[in-house]
Amino acid sequence: MEDKIVLRNPQKFDIGIITLEKPLGVNIRAGSFALVNESELNYLASTCDLLQKGMLLVDDKHKEQMLELGINPDEDVNFVTNEEIQKKLSGTGKKLREWLAGIEEGHTLDRIYDVAKGMNLNVDKVKILKEKMPDKEFLD
Repeated sequence: MEDKIVLRNPQKFDIGIITLEKPLGVNIRAGSFALVNESELNYLASTCDLLQKGMLLVDDKHKEQMLELGINPDEDVNFVTNEEIQKKLSGTGKKLREWLAGIEEGHTLDRIYDVAKGMNLNVDKVKILKEKMPDKEFLD
């Protein structure tokens, strides 16, 4: 029997996927997961960019499947965890600015915003975040 791969949705919105084995689709709720096999993962990677953009994440146990698809979660900023975001926000302003310069995906910026709202950041870091996300409101 083929090994099942956990496909997590770390976003605050639901994501629907369609595979050959599930032509009617599967809705992966926000913060939830779905179980897929390797052929479903390959099909998903070839038909959409949800995996490439880091919108859906694969568990660490199956990271080699992601590497086979040409996706390296360790080097791509879109695969950052909330703990890593907190660490980056706690660093220096210069390093924060450099790190944010490489991030363009809206869903990743939304996750950074959500984590930042829960932290007590100094004014300089709030200004750096505001430069990157001018449409977000950081001060209540």
